[in-house]
Amino acid sequence: MAPNIEPQFTDPAVTRAKFQNQANDFNLNLDSYVRRGIFCRRIEYPVVSLLFTAAHLKPPAIVFAVDIDFTNYDFDPPSVKFIDPNTGETLKAGALPCGVFQIGPNGPMNLVQGMPGQDAFLCIPGIREYHQHPAHSGDSWFLYRSRGEGALPFIIEQLYKHSVVAISGYNMQLNIAISGFQMDLGKLPR
Repeated sequence: MAPNIEPQFTDPAVTRAKFQNQANDFNLNLDSYVRRGIFCRRIEYPVVSLLFTAAHLKPPAIVFAVDIDFTNYDFDPPSVKFIDPNTGETLKAGALPCGVFQIGPNGPMNLVQGMPGQDAFLCIPGIREYHQHPAHSGDSWFLYRSRGEGALPFIIEQLYKHSVVAISGYNMQLNIAISGFQMDLGKLPR
């Protein structure tokens, strides 16, 4: 789990109670999440770490993992960072193996943002990085806070519906190496 970089300035007992409510909501819906391929890596205050898989593929594939940080929740919205599912290290922009897309009037828009060399993050209302970005300075978290945008179920649904459900299958190329001999099956004569 990546270290928390946000200082705790709200009452820790209040934040911990609100975090526990989010964890309880997750646990109440655990069976539904697991059936859809959403697994909990860890719930440890103030972070919920989740793994998203494409359960409908055979074999299922790991799509991505996220750390959702509830530090100062809900005075601040939660932070969503994409992580390496094996190491837990935060992924940089451009390192995510798939996109998280929303279809808009001008076509698909990637909801994962970040400058080259910076951490990749989910950029939608209700997420800390969205509300801290200068381009969204007029779009206050307090406009969304009571509507559910920053709640764990909302975040999970946004990640799931804008990524996993759009995956329809595998597109693979196979290379075989045998004792120093390598053959690219994609370039065999037909």
